[in-house]
Amino acid sequence: ELGQDLKKRVYGDAAARGHTQRPVDGEIYGTGDFVFVPDLEKRSRDLNAEVDALEADMARLKQLKKEAARAKDESRQRELERQRLIKEAELKQVQIRKQQKQEALRRQKQAALEAEQQTRYQEQQERENEQRLAMLRMQAEKMRQELGSGLTGGATIESAVAELKRIEAQRYKIYNDFSAELSNQTQSIEKFYYDKISRLTYTSPWDKEFETEADYKARFDKAQIKAEPVRQEKQQKLAALRRELTSARNSQIKPLEDQIKTLEEKRFVIPASKVSFKFLSYKLKPQMMLGALTFEGTTTKFTVNIPKQNAREYKYNPNLLVPEVLMQATLDGQRIDKIIFHGPEKNEKYKAIFNVSDDFRFIVYDNGIVWDKNTMLEWYAGPDKNTNWNDAKRWVENLNVAGGGWRMPTINELKTLYNKGTGKRNMTSLLKTTGYWVWSGKKNNPSSAWNFEFYNGHESWSYLDISANARGFAVRSK
Repeated sequence: ELGQDLKKRVYGDAAARGHTQRPVDGEIYGTGDFVFVPDLEKRSRDLNAEVDALEADMARLKQLKKEAARAKDESRQRELERQRLIKEAELKQVQIRKQQKQEALRRQKQAALEAEQQTRYQEQQERENEQRLAMLRMQAEKMRQELGSGLTGGATIESAVAELKRIEAQRYKIYNDFSAELSNQTQSIEKFYYDKISRLTYTSPWDKEFETEADYKARFDKAQIKAEPVRQEKQQKLAALRRELTSARNSQIKPLEDQIKTLEEKRFVIPASKVSFKFLSYKLKPQMMLGALTFEGTTTKFTVNIPKQNAREYKYNPNLLVPEVLMQATLDGQRIDKIIFHGPEKNEKYKAIFNVSDDFRFIVYDNGIVWDKNTMLEWYAGPDKNTNWNDAKRWVENLNVAGGGWRMPTINELKTLYNKGTGKRNMTSLLKTTGYWVWSGKKNNPSSAWNFEFYNGHESWSYLDISANARGFAVRSK
């Protein structure tokens, strides 16, 4: 046991310093003053006790499953499903540790002939434990399949997407029908009052032989004044028509919009059996695991913060974590709303972030902050509108997102975002902006400041009051 512990410590210390060491341990045989002899019987008793406890948990889950089924409590059944999957992960974890102990016991059997009988007994006990664990896994898998069937919580996400599109089509048709009716009735009213006003305002041409210009203007103005009440009546008729048809349209559309909102706010729990995931790599400094999750042929990349003391085990044994995936129905189709990984320890769970760039370089947090893991800088895009330098500076100074500490970027920091051929603006699309150049915090002189043009990848200076295609970004060190 000391050798195993020492081996892990030396390996971990070397890895932290960028080295690779593979220490080994073994036994020395001879007639020393004393030797260490593992208590194999205690190990066996501990393992048996752990198996017995897991069997008791499985029996409890089985009973709770029956009670939940009788009560038709779908939410409780889903919770039991997660608990059962977590217990299955515990069993798998015990299996891994048991196999490690088996390896140590086999080496001890070969080296310690005087303990051969005891070792054979221990191996027999462990074989029995393995059989019991295998039986428990089979029972747990059967329960998972039973609980996993029919836990949709109502409509499936596929039917919700189809329903959203059907409702939106109805809403669109109603809107267009009322718009067409408003246009037709407006044209009819316009034509009626056009003819009426034309008759009232008709004025014969100016007869310069018998009429002064002032006389003609007075006659023209008199006709216009006579038609003014009719013009006002026309505007009132049109306004009343718009109010009436708009009110009728909205009364028809609102229930449909409420249904759309209800469906979009609903979250669908996807059974763990329908998703698969894998961990691609682990970044030690931020303690971040990079991975990919696949559901119905679509793969979503994600990151999840896992402490380094657990990272190695989960990287090579991802099935110890149980994914909980919540999906949202939208008019564009299915969308992942949340991914949570549940671990075997009590209340152990990790929330995934899945707004990441394809190369995992940029990560978007829920508050809109974009983290560049290459430079360890956090970015926040300003209002997506033409912005002069003073407005950009004022916006950054008043920004208080996630604790503040923001500043205008330097030219060199802006250059790190430039990546030719990435989107329309040669920068990650996760920074939402339509501008082609971004202000830096450095002035060129009292009337101008430096900026970086993402269109061509050049730095330049512009007058402080220039705003066309300019944007303000905020940056801070993570």
